[in-house]
Amino acid sequence: MIFFLFIDRTRISMTKTEDIKVIVLPQGPYIETGTSIISLPHPNNVSMLFMLSTSQLLQLQKFSNTTNSWVIGERIVQNGDLYTATPFDLNFLLIPLLDGKDNFVAMDDILFNDQFPHLQELHRISELSNNLMAICDTTRIDDQTYFRLSNDKLLIWLKKKVSSLLKDMENLEALKLFKKETVDEQHKLAIRLLSDNLQKSHVDMLLKEFNLTDLKDDKLQYFQDSINKHSLGTDTGSSQKPAKKVIIKR
Repeated sequence: MIFFLFIDRTRISMTKTEDIKVIVLPQGPYIETGTSIISLPHPNNVSMLFMLSTSQLLQLQKFSNTTNSWVIGERIVQNGDLYTATPFDLNFLLIPLLDGKDNFVAMDDILFNDQFPHLQELHRISELSNNLMAICDTTRIDDQTYFRLSNDKLLIWLKKKVSSLLKDMENLEALKLFKKETVDEQHKLAIRLLSDNLQKSHVDMLLKEFNLTDLKDDKLQYFQDSINKHSLGTDTGSSQKPAKKVIIKR
């Protein structure tokens, strides 16, 4: 069983020190009754931890630190690891599950996977079907909706992601110089950021749509590193509000 303990709550005494994990959350109502941590297949063919509630999916990333400890209340947690939780679009997980399927598929079949039984828990997300409709053709049989990945809808959805990323990057202090780059360079950076959550065939689809060749570019790596630094809150020019710290017991 997984439950959450905020640092300033006295219930922290209920938790064994070795089970405490520190997670930095973005601003927002991300902790709900029944929120859990599960392992799901990442699009890059690896297993990753996610925080799941009825309305949101957050990706957890671990930053190991063997030299530091956490002082929480009156306790010292020797494990200095830090987890960050960032909102993760559910469709990035669903695209690989739908890719290559020529027939319409029921939701239960999409989420069935012997290696990742926790996929079934995605049923808890209230907007699951609506998310799929953005990238899928649908049909209804006996009051049940079936889905099939649509390359046309997927491309539209990915292009919106590129536009959204470009808009977000305009507001980053670390990327002021990036505004002077060509439109092609800006598109390349946005696609490069998205490529971490996409299969190669879908990255190639975007490159073709924007008449680009590849993503190999030292300049792009510099800007990507700037974005990663900003997202960790180490950019002193950040205008983001302080994140919450949450203690989690497995």
